Amino acid sequence: MKRKLLFFINLLLIIFIIVTINFLNPQDNIVHNIFFKENNNIEDNYDVEQVKLFAITLEAQEEYIENTKTTPLTCKINVDRITRLIYMDGDEKLGEKKVIYQKPVGELMTPTKKGYIFEMWTNKDKEVINEQSIIDSTTDYLIYANWNIIVSSLTINPNGGTWNESTGEQSFNLEYNEEKEIADPTRVGYTFKNWEITGADSSIEDQKFTMGTEDTTIKAIWEANGYKLTINPNGGTYNGSSNPTEMSVTYDSVTEINNPTRKGYTFTGWTVSNGTLNGNQFTMNYTGNVTITANWQVNNYKYIVYHNQQSSDGTTYNKVANDTITGSANYGSVVTPKVNNYTGFISPSEKKLTIDVDNDPPTKNVVNYNYNRRQFNLIINPNTGTWNGSTSNKTISLLYKQTYNVANPTKTGYNFSGWTKTNNSSTLVDKVFTMDLADTTLKANWTPKQYTLTYSSNGGNAVTPSSKTITYDAAYGTLPTPTRTGYRFAGWYTSATGGTQVTASTIHRTDGNVTIYAHWQNTPPTTPNVTITYANSGNSSNGYLKNGSETATLVVKSTDAEDVTPTITVKCSSGRICKSLKISKVSSTTSQTTFRLTSTDIGAGVLEIIATDKAGASSSTRSVIYVYSEDSSTLVNAHYTNTTYDSGWLEMLEGCYISNFSFEVKFASGHSNSRNNDTMVVYGMTESGREVVLYTWTGNMKSTLHASNLNVFNSQTERIRQLRFYTYSPHDDCARTARITYSVNYSFDINLLDSSYQPRT
Repeated sequence: MKRKLLFFINLLLIIFIIVTINFLNPQDNIVHNIFFKENNNIEDNYDVEQVKLFAITLEAQEEYIENTKTTPLTCKINVDRITRLIYMDGDEKLGEKKVIYQKPVGELMTPTKKGYIFEMWTNKDKEVINEQSIIDSTTDYLIYANWNIIVSSLTINPNGGTWNESTGEQSFNLEYNEEKEIADPTRVGYTFKNWEITGADSSIEDQKFTMGTEDTTIKAIWEANGYKLTINPNGGTYNGSSNPTEMSVTYDSVTEINNPTRKGYTFTGWTVSNGTLNGNQFTMNYTGNVTITANWQVNNYKYIVYHNQQSSDGTTYNKVANDTITGSANYGSVVTPKVNNYTGFISPSEKKLTIDVDNDPPTKNVVNYNYNRRQFNLIINPNTGTWNGSTSNKTISLLYKQTYNVANPTKTGYNFSGWTKTNNSSTLVDKVFTMDLADTTLKANWTPKQYTLTYSSNGGNAVTPSSKTITYDAAYGTLPTPTRTGYRFAGWYTSATGGTQVTASTIHRTDGNVTIYAHWQNTPPTTPNVTITYANSGNSSNGYLKNGSETATLVVKSTDAEDVTPTITVKCSSGRICKSLKISKVSSTTSQTTFRLTSTDIGAGVLEIIATDKAGASSSTRSVIYVYSEDSSTLVNAHYTNTTYDSGWLEMLEGCYISNFSFEVKFASGHSNSRNNDTMVVYGMTESGREVVLYTWTGNMKSTLHASNLNVFNSQTERIRQLRFYTYSPHDDCARTARITYSVNYSFDINLLDSSYQPRT
């Protein structure tokens, strides 16, 4: 051991020399470590004395406690020996603590253990170990816990039942985890459910109780047994039901039993099979099912019988004085009151009355015997007249002594003269009919009316006398014959125009005075033959326009059946030619009238020819005048509008097609178009309405004459009805001085005329 100490001191000296050298060399800043290590099996305790060093670090193993004091150049190091103190509970280790060898151990652990109270620590030799004990062992030192077991009180509460032949609480002392057999308690009307335990860690299972760590009370828990309580209303109603009411009740429970009700009965109390009924409180103190049955006493009520006769109008029933009967009977019993007999009435069948709950006087126990009046028929025969909108016999059902207001019937052309009655027992006074005990017929009587027939000559000469008296349903008799100049009398009619013709044998069936009107015959004039003769006839359809005009002669032949020769007037109603046509009358005879027609233009026109007689009757016919020539033409001189000229579609002449179109365009001297876009186009419209191009040219026209002559008809498969001429030049100053001339030749074909130009007779 001394050798080890010497070695240790020498080592410190070597370290001191090294540190000193480094200390003298300020350029080095190295900390040198000193390590002190000792084995666990060394029992001695060592102190390291002072050593002057620049810096010392000491590392001690886990069995040592480092206690170092330092100054800048001095370090004193103490190293103490350590022993482990081990806490044990029997063979179980509870923990450990490091204590300094041969010094008091200080504060010790206070352990806990369920069901026990800690008493003290002892070593293996049963010596007590406390805070002042000194451990002089260099190896692990074991100390052992000592315990006292806990003893607690068990209280058994049967809670209204019986346990161990007692209804009171019983107590026992038991150690922790000590067991005790606890039998189940008993209680009348209840079933034991379980024990309610109050006490930490105590338990009971399969009638075996185990004590916990503190005083414990076990309390019996009960469930009241259930039974069926039947409440039988016995013909009455309990809580809204007429059937027995079943309910589940428990032992010792109290149930409120309401009084039942029963119509027509008085409740007299309950009959209880078991249990206790105190007033309306039923206590279930019987261990079985219980029935409670209601008891009743029937009530007696009054009834009343009324005899009612039907009113004469059948709308109500009235009580017969002194015939009301009253009586009384038990509820639910049946009574059958007698029926009376009354003249003119039908007795009802007897009624059975079931006595109900009622007041006094009764309002429910009432029998009404209603006596209906006997019924008979009133037959009204209008006798070819009309009564109540009908011409047939009308049957009306009336009650005995019922009245009926019989309105007078009507018959066109007749006055009502009264009724004939077939049954003398019924009465009719001032239109009021009263029915007796038999069917009755009323038959109407009639007298024909007389009226005035007035004559209206309706434009003719008045007749004398101007009226006569006529009778309904009789013939008019002889009628006068009026006269009127220029007319033929056509008979008498019911209206000024139209109407129905009347004669001497016409039966008068108009309910009132009548005026009849003379009708007159005036046949309009006729124009059976109208002819037109042209001065320059081209063919049967038209005339030629020569030297600027055409003259035609119109001859109209007319007749009139009732009058002299009628007056003839002629007018041109439609067509191009009407603009220039002049019409003048040349002569008039009894058979015909002649007119002269002068036209200065080509085209067609519709002539309306009107014949009017002196009476104002007229008729008309239509004829058509056609003035054309074999190459009728129009000539147009035109000018540009700035740079263009567009003729638009030229007028389409009636019945004509275009056979030739020629034009000339000439600019003033000096015109030239380097762009070559001077343009001329001729468009045509065919008879089917299709637009075609007949001619087109584009180029430099310069100032030379540009002319063309188009044979339009020969160049087209369809004839052209209209033309449009268009030309363009970009130089507006040249265009304004240019000359444009074009002409159109027309040819006539009657087949091209519209249907409105066809003759009409």
